[in-house]
Amino acid sequence: MDSFRQLMTVMGVYHKGIDFIRELPVELSQIILSKLDTQSLLNAAQVSKKWLSISKSTWSSRQRVRRHIRRRNRRLAPVLPPPLTAQSTIRVLSKPMKLVPQTKTPYPILSNNSKSSKRDTSTKPKKLIRI
Repeated sequence: MDSFRQLMTVMGVYHKGIDFIRELPVELSQIILSKLDTQSLLNAAQVSKKWLSISKSTWSSRQRVRRHIRRRNRRLAPVLPPPLTAQSTIRVLSKPMKLVPQTKTPYPILSNNSKSSKRDTSTKPKKLIRI
């Protein structure tokens, strides 16, 4: 690690806040990122859009990441439920929904025959007729 730090200092890019991958030529950045293990490469791809584009630019790094994700998914397969396929989704959506009877209505039903409708609830002022 000290040799890397010395190299960055000699190049003049070892300062806080300077992105050395962005400052280096793309070919050198690809070589540096190719030396990382797969999990570190995935973490590096999340640093910035530039790092993501550099890490995706080589065929070998894309293959390594795909293999890593497949292995991880196989390891988690017994724990996770199976993914929904298009056919099972169609089967679920094509089944008719069961109507569940409700014991109570969630909101009172207002009708013309109810007691509350006999009251005048309009906002207009009433006209009084005097004889």
